[in-house]
Amino acid sequence: MPSVRLFVHGYNNTYQESVYRLAQLTADSPDGQTPVLFAWPSQGNALSYSTDRRAALASTDGLAETIEILVQGGKIKVGLLAHSMGAWLAMGTLAGLSRTSRFQVARRLDNIVLAAPDIDTNDMIRKLNAIGRLAHPLNLLVSGDDKALAVSRIITGGHRVGADDVYDPWVKTAAMRYGARVIDISELSASDSFRHSRFTAMVSLYSKFHGQIDDQSAAKYAGPGTYVFHVATAQLEPTDQ
Repeated sequence: MPSVRLFVHGYNNTYQESVYRLAQLTADSPDGQTPVLFAWPSQGNALSYSTDRRAALASTDGLAETIEILVQGGKIKVGLLAHSMGAWLAMGTLAGLSRTSRFQVARRLDNIVLAAPDIDTNDMIRKLNAIGRLAHPLNLLVSGDDKALAVSRIITGGHRVGADDVYDPWVKTAAMRYGARVIDISELSASDSFRHSRFTAMVSLYSKFHGQIDDQSAAKYAGPGTYVFHVATAQLEPTDQ
């Protein structure tokens, strides 16, 4: 079955930068998914955080329509990859759909990955309660030393999900309750000084660990829970081992 990767970019990313990032992800990925970009009107300016949040919020209807078009008919697999503030937009969109007669749309997504999600913890819980458990575990890629999320916390006043501590018992309990796979990717090299885009380095390693997240019959299948991604082995290791 044909498959699509729908990418939702983050804060401070222009359209041109987002196109380039998706092209890079596609070139590095061995999975052969067709890339689709959902571009929302970021200012592309590090000082325009609040303006970008308003723009992201105003883009939920557009993203909802895009997802509905892609999943319609069930003829293609659709994976959603959302980064930073784009993850906030994505979760808000899915939560909004789940509160209406279109609640099945989120469950038709084959895979959802939120990379360095710039989402307040309490807001995330509200959205997860609205969405409910998905057909596949929700993947959260986190890192405690993400400087961009540290700045976001100062601006918004709330802890960001993308900076979660996978060894925190509360995080593991929440992951199990909501069917999420929380993965610390701090070992990956950061291509930016803010350590906010580590997820791009994970794409090229996908072929080495995809069985852990795609094949429930695999011996090392990683279900909902908390994990550390080890670069040396390119494997997810549960935090309780």
